[in-house]
Amino acid sequence: MKKLTALLAGAMLSLAAGGASAYTINYNFAAPLPVNGGYSSPYSGVQVETFDSAPLWAWSGDYTIRTGSASGVAAAPAYMNPLSTADATRYIAVPYRDSTGTAIATRTQALLGDTFNYFGLWWGSIDGVNGGLGINNVLQFYNAGNLVETVTGAQVIDPLKASGSWTSADNNRYVNLLDLPEFDSFSLTSYGRAFEADNIAVGVVPEPSTILLLGGGLAGLAFWRRRKTA
Repeated sequence: MKKLTALLAGAMLSLAAGGASAYTINYNFAAPLPVNGGYSSPYSGVQVETFDSAPLWAWSGDYTIRTGSASGVAAAPAYMNPLSTADATRYIAVPYRDSTGTAIATRTQALLGDTFNYFGLWWGSIDGVNGGLGINNVLQFYNAGNLVETVTGAQVIDPLKASGSWTSADNNRYVNLLDLPEFDSFSLTSYGRAFEADNIAVGVVPEPSTILLLGGGLAGLAFWRRRKTA
């Protein structure tokens, strides 16, 4: 019994270590918030920044919090598909005003005061460059000031569909990033077009691979016990 338990524990540690440098993506979401407030994280126990009240984190940089679209600003609220309804509440847009297409990043950074491995956001009009280069909307994650992961718009959807459409179901999704390296801050960067987001969530969510292995290990232990007592 001790040998089997040790083998299972070693396998779990090995898989957890092997998966630490890679993240996984899904597009699950919770029901829209009241008054068409947009899709949100499906996970319990996470912090969610809705921008509809006092901010959860300290924000800085070139950004604005708004509702709806504004003249002269390359920003539009995310679209809820298949409801065909736009976000009617406050959301964040980076940069503050319409970009001229310059390659200089405009960055908004949130200092979270803790470490997390999960990040979710209702990502509006997911952009690449020329529909596929993926260097327009960029998420970056940091731990103690060190960059630990970068995720572009064209990495979370088909790069050929990263066109920035504010109504397409392909370009307006609730994106969950799991198994991220531990991070304590993040940035939203727009290279040439706006980065719009709402209902940003952070938390500690068990890695899916670890959950599967643990379940398999427990099932194996139960089977071994039944054989031993038979």
